[in-house]
Parts: sequence; structure tokens; C-alpha cells
Amino acid sequence: MVDQLRDRIQSEVGTAFADNNDNGIVILPTGTGKSRIIIERIKALGRIYPTGRFIYTCDSIRLRDIDFPNELRKWEASELVSRIERKCYASAYEIKNQKYDVWLADEFDYMLSPEYVKFALNNSFKHKLLVSATLSGEKRAMALKIAPLLYEKKTFEIEGDGIINKSRHLLVKYLLNDEENRQYIKYNDKFIRLLNDDTLWAQNQLKFLSIERKQFLQNLTSSRSMCRNLISYLHKNVQNTRVLIFGGSVAQIDSIMPWTYHSENEKSDWLNAFNNGDINYLGVVGKIDRGVNLNNINTIIFESIDASETKMIQRSGRGKRMKQDEVLDVYYLIPYFKTEKGDIKPTVVEKWFTKSTTNIDTSNLENFVIPCPTPNPSM
Repeated sequence: MVDQLRDRIQSEVGTAFADNNDNGIVILPTGTGKSRIIIERIKALGRIYPTGRFIYTCDSIRLRDIDFPNELRKWEASELVSRIERKCYASAYEIKNQKYDVWLADEFDYMLSPEYVKFALNNSFKHKLLVSATLSGEKRAMALKIAPLLYEKKTFEIEGDGIINKSRHLLVKYLLNDEENRQYIKYNDKFIRLLNDDTLWAQNQLKFLSIERKQFLQNLTSSRSMCRNLISYLHKNVQNTRVLIFGGSVAQIDSIMPWTYHSENEKSDWLNAFNNGDINYLGVVGKIDRGVNLNNINTIIFESIDASETKMIQRSGRGKRMKQDEVLDVYYLIPYFKTEKGDIKPTVVEKWFTKSTTNIDTSNLENFVIPCPTPNPSM
């Protein structure tokens, strides 16, 4: 039944592209087979344009050099590997006044910045196959100026059909330690003073202060301790765990986990070991948000929460490739602080969590308490 539903969606998307002259945007969550869909379409276009110009753009070197060529080979399109020019958005935006027969954009929403969108505006294309897992807000408006939206399914819709695994969402709340608590109160005091000042100087200071506070919250000692305790609990009490941990910074995740992955040139052996099943825990920051196939992940830990809905959905999607009927456990570490009056209050991280999970079905959200030296706030 699940395979039939997946095939149906893939057929619907293929028809939507074909009916619109292979020109448009498709939004589908991770695990629904976007790669197969677009490769079938470019195979058809390859026959129409046997000597045509094809270009593939994406957001990472790994997608460009490893995953996309491997997908072409997997779906019997090896002859296209050498025919398709491949570029990352970080360099593609410099291309101007070029004519292409086919433009294939993977994780299209990542190129929708004022800088990178220049590639779409400064070149011409007969066909645009633009795919992504998410597209919302200002980026959606920008995208619709480039091509029409042909097909869209949200994560909770696909989960409801059983095509990708359902998720269990667990909040792990913890208190900042004393020093972090004092520092966070100082940030709050500064924000209040600057919010009441509408001068340009104050607005610029707010921007710098936001960045500084985010860096502070991404490198908390209390978060590091809580994450280690959660990992230890899972290791001792849950069988067959395959855990991916997203940290706030390289330094933070390296201090939590002995097995981490940051790029192809650094510690890539741990990524291979994880996929081969030699290790069952892997710490990352953001290098594998999307496009990387990871095997049999059944647990994801967000040691750090990102306010970006796109990033959070993509990162959760790393665990959407399990066996049918298995449930993905997603843990979110949320710091709280104690006011000078002694009241327990949420930090701004809770707002980031609410914003980034707007289109994720968290109706089964529950608190999860583990034994740890840092007390959990009672809610």
C-alpha cells in the first residue's frame, strides 16, 4: 500500500512536469523520491536534446560531486553524469547571459537569496525542474517569480498517508547553570533597553546582540551535559538505537561526541562508519541537513534548535528512511532560565522551536525527563 501511494505521488509529479512543458516547482518532503522523479524527467529531456546544455545546481559540494552522480547511476542514467554541468549556488550566481536547455535545481529554496537568485534571473532556460522539501514565506514569493508551483505535499500530509515514517516529538527541558543564567539575564536587560530605543544605532546594536546571544545559546555547558545524559540514557535503556545529534557549533558537538562529521575533508571516516553500522551515534552541525542518505536512523537529537523551519524539517528528514511502521523519535533540548525573582521562564529558544515547527505535526509533543545533574523545570 505504501509503495503504491509513493508511486502514485511520483506519477502525479511526473505528469505535472510533463503537462507544463517541464517548467515549474515541486515541493515534497524527504523520503518521497524526488530524485527518482526528476531523473526520469531529465532522461526524457536528454532524448529530446541529445547535445543540449543541462545544468544542475544545489547547495552543497557533496550533493554536486557525490550524491547526484550516484543517483543518476542508480536510476540508470549514467550517460548523463558527464553531460550535466554541476554547480553549487555559491558559485552558480556568477554565471550570466547563458542559454540552457534544462535547469535542474535541487533543494531549490536554498538558492532563493537576493544573491543566489541572480542565476535564475541572469540566464535563460527552456525547461526548469525545480525541487525542494520546503518553501515558505518570503522565499515562496521570490520562487513564484521564477517558475509556477506545480505540486506540493507537506510533511504531515505524507506522514498521514504512511509514505514516510511518523515521528514522536519529545521536549527535554533543562535549566541554565548559574553562570549561564546570569549571562542570559544580562542579555534580556540589554534587549529591553534597546527595544525602547528606536534610533538607528539601537537597531544596529540589536542585530549584533541577537547574533551574540545566539552564539551563546549554541555553546551552553548545561546543554552539553544534558545531551550527554540523554545519549547515555538511550545507550543503556533503548535497544537498537541509531542516533543523529545536531549541535549548535563544531566545538560544541565535538565536545559532546567522539564521532562527528563536518565535511568531506574532515572526519569523513565517521560518516562512512555510521552508514556501515560500525558506530550507532554521529554528531553533526549542518553539513548533512539535506541530500545525504543516512541509513536506518531511528532517533534524532536537537542539542541546538534553529529558528529556520527549512533547516529543522530537513534535519528531521534524515530519519525518514526507516522501515515501514517504525517511528522516528525526535528529541528537542530546550533551555529555561530562572528570573531574579526565582520564576522559571523559557529562553528565546522556545520561540525558535515554535517558529521552526509551524508545519510539523507536533500534536503528539510530550515532555521527556531523564536523570541528570541539572534539574528540569517542573511545568
